[in-house]
Amino acid sequence: MRAAVVALVGILAIGVTGAPGPARAAEPASVAAQRHLAQTIGGNPNDFVLVYERTSNIEHSTSTLWAAKFLDQRTGEIHTVFHDAAAGAVAGIQLQSERTHGALAGLPPLEAKADVELITEVAAGAVARADATVPVGVWLDVDVTAAEQAVMARHPELVWDGDRPIVHDLDAARAIRAELANAGGDARASAFEQLRVDVEALGGTIGYESTSAPLAYVDLPRTTVDELAALPSIETLGLERTWKTSMGSAGPAVQANWTGGWEDQGNGVRVAVVEYHNVRNTGNLAGRVVASHSASGALAYTSGGLDHPTWVAGAISGGTGVAPGSLIVSASTGGGGAGVTRDRQIIAAADWAANPAGGDADVINASIGQDTATGSEEARRYFDSIVDRGGRLAVAAAGNFTTFGHWDIVSPGTAYNVLTVGGIDDRGTAGRTDDQIWYYPGSNGSNYRDRTDASWNPHGDYNKPNVSAPAASVITANGLGASGTSVASPIVAGIAAQLIARAPSLALRPEATRAIIMAGAINRSPMPGGSRNEDHEGTGTASALWSNRLLTAGDAGSGGHRIGSVTAGQTIVQDISVVAGQMVKVVVAWNSRSDGTTDRLMADLDLRVIHADGSVTSSLSFDNNYEFVDFAAPRTGNTRIEIRQARFEGTSERYGLAWAKWNVGTPGRIAGSDRYATASAVSRSHFGSGVPVAYVATGRDFPDALAVGPAAGLQGGPVLLTNTTELPQATRDELSRLRPQRIVVVGGPTVVSNGVMQALQAYTSQQVTRIAGADRYATAAAVSRASFAAGVYGVFVATGQAFPDALAAGPAAMAARGPVLLTQGGSLPQATRDELARLRPGRIWIVGGPSAVSDGVAQQLQAYAPEVRRLAGANRYETAAAVSAAIFGTPASVYLATGANFPDALAAVPVAGRSLSPLLLVQATGVPQSTANELVRMWPPRTWIIGSSGVVGDQVINYIYALLGRP
Repeated sequence: MRAAVVALVGILAIGVTGAPGPARAAEPASVAAQRHLAQTIGGNPNDFVLVYERTSNIEHSTSTLWAAKFLDQRTGEIHTVFHDAAAGAVAGIQLQSERTHGALAGLPPLEAKADVELITEVAAGAVARADATVPVGVWLDVDVTAAEQAVMARHPELVWDGDRPIVHDLDAARAIRAELANAGGDARASAFEQLRVDVEALGGTIGYESTSAPLAYVDLPRTTVDELAALPSIETLGLERTWKTSMGSAGPAVQANWTGGWEDQGNGVRVAVVEYHNVRNTGNLAGRVVASHSASGALAYTSGGLDHPTWVAGAISGGTGVAPGSLIVSASTGGGGAGVTRDRQIIAAADWAANPAGGDADVINASIGQDTATGSEEARRYFDSIVDRGGRLAVAAAGNFTTFGHWDIVSPGTAYNVLTVGGIDDRGTAGRTDDQIWYYPGSNGSNYRDRTDASWNPHGDYNKPNVSAPAASVITANGLGASGTSVASPIVAGIAAQLIARAPSLALRPEATRAIIMAGAINRSPMPGGSRNEDHEGTGTASALWSNRLLTAGDAGSGGHRIGSVTAGQTIVQDISVVAGQMVKVVVAWNSRSDGTTDRLMADLDLRVIHADGSVTSSLSFDNNYEFVDFAAPRTGNTRIEIRQARFEGTSERYGLAWAKWNVGTPGRIAGSDRYATASAVSRSHFGSGVPVAYVATGRDFPDALAVGPAAGLQGGPVLLTNTTELPQATRDELSRLRPQRIVVVGGPTVVSNGVMQALQAYTSQQVTRIAGADRYATAAAVSRASFAAGVYGVFVATGQAFPDALAAGPAAMAARGPVLLTQGGSLPQATRDELARLRPGRIWIVGGPSAVSDGVAQQLQAYAPEVRRLAGANRYETAAAVSAAIFGTPASVYLATGANFPDALAAVPVAGRSLSPLLLVQATGVPQSTANELVRMWPPRTWIIGSSGVVGDQVINYIYALLGRP
């Protein structure tokens, strides 16, 4: 940042202007500010309410300014005021600019442009060899705006949002990104050539020129560094640093299912792993590493100890990663390691990863960081630039560095635009209630400090990390396991890959991806002492499931997001609907600029949320490129989100806005007067009229109905129940409301009579059809054959002799987009064999222990899939919990039904599966321990009890509320 901060190119769009006014002797700063606002804006001093204050350092000076934001109660606008107590002056942003100009006035160029470490190194020439070479990072004054505007002019066919287009596939995003990169490279070429001439004239050499930013590394004699600083083309310069990995020691590890299913795999998204060594294209990552490069020439792999690059990559892609369909781009420095690898080697690796002719990565992960407390501004600025100008998301580990005395986050994690990831320790248990912030052993809970009080920190009061992710004992590819934010970072990079695969425009809008992931981090964990602090955790623990839920453009039930560009004087307004007591998290993010003479935030945006009852929740920090709030909605109705400008320079600013909405574990009950009415109530609560299909099964016995749930849910319809010879009134009423396009009866005429089929015809325009087999096994196979094509991801096989296991498997089968088939306990029926031979599934899950499905049947199943796995517990409750734990991560809801009878659970299968939610079983008056443990592990925002209080008592609801509810 340093001297570049003086280049303020605009005046506040909303703020305080005018010359600094005098402050009266001993007058409190807030009173002086109110009086100043009344004089410059108009009105009474009491019209302005102090809403935020802090002390602001003046660079290159020991002086400070009091900085504050005031709310104008008449207009709702926010105004910024600075107060210089020493000089007795109060004014707007220009006071800070004037004080910074004053501090820099008269300083030699080296002191004005260089960091403390370089100045110290140059001064060391007085007691060491003066001709010793100093490695220096140099940032040049190059503005690429005109070059990018020329690219925009060449593509009038695209819809441009500010300076980035809206695209609908990754190829289009990459093509535009390549054009912008090439244009920027052309703009930098002449500046690099002049730098080479200047450096050689000073007796130095060019060590490396970046292909992504106006950054070069040069080697100069100490005596000529000050001459280099005096050149007008040099904006900043700093001493080159070394780097280290962000990990602890290897040890026992556990593996987690981060995604909660097989959806959103990040297919085709290219994620770069920037490391000392290359990622091995073997084992779990075989075929996933599509490009590799070493800055030293030959590829280099880890020999001995933990294979850190492969461990990191395994958290992103392959069978162990968050985004198994993503592609790994391996960028290495060519060897070396901690304390040896230098800035230029890391930048060269990252350059190749970002280069459209090299790795062409959509996301760049850096699980490494500089191993000095202050970090290099040039390297930090580089990562800011490849995000803002390069248009790709950079994700970095917060670090576990214990050598600085303050446990600081360092570059590149300190960069504004980087998504910095801290660590969570799950304490070796499935539940969230004991999760806490992860710390490197021996840090005593002081890790992840932002050092907001440090003189070298230009970011003032903004918080890092942005989010957190699991960091304690994590196994990824090829059985590699260890602890550290090194693995937390790629978990979040994998989430970003999921999002970009589904919304390709995000490949050009990293600020929006940051906002979505930060808003989706709905779960918060305490520090070991129990307190909560955003400086240590960020907005919360990242969630793949919730981030994906926010991809809806506009407002939806779980939240949504908005991408745009804001111009000077514009207030962004977004209305969302909320329910009283619902939790809401809102995040707005934008970028810091690093081009030309700009190395700072061009905008200070404030976030205000106006609730339905008129109350306001705000986030109004200084020197930050995101704001976030979370709150419990005080009233049902519309809530208004406003993004206002406290300071705005330039013409426009890209932003991402995202919000999540969730409930707090409060159970709801869906019930009717009998099993038929309950099934109708379940349908009514989840399906609108005009559904594609409705399945009708007998409510008298379970065998024919066991397999119908996944087929109904995946086709978009409910399961309704009937008597054998008479269609119940509750079912008639629901069919009248639904008006399904077609109706399918499951089971033969002895189960659902032809008379009932004839009665059903009145509720659909198409012919009512029947699916049936010679027995329960053949019926399940017939349902599968009518609903699923060959090559399904997976099939669930359960006993046909009892109902609980098959029903618990239903939502899981929907998650795998496959059927439930039935078997006898000791032999595999021919109908099931034939259907498995047709389906050719990728895997088979057996639901239930050997007493339900024998080991002999398990062995027979090996002939039909390359992978067969058993999910079982000691009883029906434990088995249902085992299915949930294996298949579902952190769902938005959980469905619970009695384990003593089948009808309610049968009706719940399609609605649970449609929301990627599990079905757990409870007793009439209690919750089995296995069910309680699984509920705590998932900590769902919403739980649904299916059935009346006569089936599942109110004491179950009370217990679950106490178990999951929170203030």
